[in-house]
Amino acid sequence: MFETPRVLQVGQYVLLGAVWLAGCSSGREKQPCDFNDPTYARTQGAFDIDYRGWAGVAPRDQVRMFVKTEAAEAFFLEGCGYAGDDYWWVNFGALVSVTTARPVVFPVDDPRAADANAFLMSCQDGDCVNHRHRTWFGGLFDKASLTGTIHEFDPAHGVFRADLSMRDATLDTLETGTLGIHADFTWPTRYVPVLQGTLDGRWTVTSSDRIAGDTDYLQNFELTQEGVKVHARLCDLDWTCNDSDFDGAWADPQLRATWSEPGETMLTDSMGVTVDPGGQRFAGALSSSPKNAWHIVGQRTQ
Repeated sequence: MFETPRVLQVGQYVLLGAVWLAGCSSGREKQPCDFNDPTYARTQGAFDIDYRGWAGVAPRDQVRMFVKTEAAEAFFLEGCGYAGDDYWWVNFGALVSVTTARPVVFPVDDPRAADANAFLMSCQDGDCVNHRHRTWFGGLFDKASLTGTIHEFDPAHGVFRADLSMRDATLDTLETGTLGIHADFTWPTRYVPVLQGTLDGRWTVTSSDRIAGDTDYLQNFELTQEGVKVHARLCDLDWTCNDSDFDGAWADPQLRATWSEPGETMLTDSMGVTVDPGGQRFAGALSSSPKNAWHIVGQRTQ
């Protein structure tokens, strides 16, 4: 038997959660709790759960957690353990934008700035076929009321410290319990930055409207990166550059930016691109409104 996959979303990151255990056992046969796959990294430190609700009473500190995925702004954990004879499976994901001030105190107004969610499953007497209870706190389809603080968040170096409290905020939910998480752990990170240097330099950006079939439009930019902040000057084809109202943020391997171009009407453009390995090219989208989007490709020229 296969567990139905469930999508968890943390901000703009969509994470596949609860893709769980082929060959679920029934009766009192003990469920395996092995993470021998080298794609997982075991956490070292505390991941304490305080939960009494729809799925039962979770073991406070008996769930071993492993990092499944990590990026500059997000990570995702999976883990399992036992409370007596009852088997528990736990997923947890967190996001903090590189531009979000630390520590992060919830609630926050923008889930793209910081967010967290979780999934719990319990199997009475280890029977994950006939006696299974599942509960979600946040994700793509559900809402969670989130309070607490993320004290330290650094997936690039494998560090996370937080005290969080979650409640299921969906209508007509059967989950009336609160999930509390105290986390203070590290892990041997596998994160390798795509961009080994910086974005500093001259870039030629080609914009094209693939739907309308309009002629490609070229713009030159001179980019300067200072930490996660990215500044730019807009240049003509001869590379005569002027300061522009450009506000950019780097979260490897993505650059997000907005800028305004002077003219009869001030247009504010939003850009989201992904940089290729090697840092010589990026591709993504440019838009001034949801109905006015362009495909863009940037090439480093110097």
